[in-house]
Amino acid sequence: MKPSQAIVVLNGVMTDRGLAVGELTAQQAASLMIELYAEYRVDGIAGLDEDGDMLLFEWGSFDAGSGPSFQFGLTRQFMTTGLSDDDAITQLQLILHYDALANTNLDRGHRWCRSPQDVAVFRQFVESSPAASLVGERRASRVDLHYEQV
Repeated sequence: MKPSQAIVVLNGVMTDRGLAVGELTAQQAASLMIELYAEYRVDGIAGLDEDGDMLLFEWGSFDAGSGPSFQFGLTRQFMTTGLSDDDAITQLQLILHYDALANTNLDRGHRWCRSPQDVAVFRQFVESSPAASLVGERRASRVDLHYEQV
C-alpha cells in the first residue's frame, strides 16, 4: 500500500470488525494501529533503518484549539523517498480525546516503535501504561482519525 492508503485500510479493518471510529475504546484504537503497523507494509518510503515507517504513542493533556482534553493517541509516520524535510513526512493519526480527564496529574509522554520487530514490547508498553489505566474503557469525548502531511 502507499502511505495515503493507510486510512482506507484502517477504515476497512474497522468495518470488517463492526467498529466505528467514534466508538473506539483506547484499547481498540491501540490494537488497530499496532496491527496495521505490524501487518501492512508501505511502498515508496525510506527503509526502517532510516525511520521511514514508525509508530508513535502519545498521551497527556493538550488544548488543540477546541478546549483542553486528555489525549490518547497513536500516529503512524511515513518518510517518503525522493522528498526533503517536512514534505517527505506524512502521518496517519488516531487520537481519542477525554474532556473530563483534562486536568489529570498524569504527565505528558510518548514512545516510538521503530520496527515491526519491536511490536510486542511496544504493545506491552501501551497496554500497561498509566495512560491506558487512566482512560480504561471510558468512552472518548471525541475521536479524530486523519491522514496528513506534516
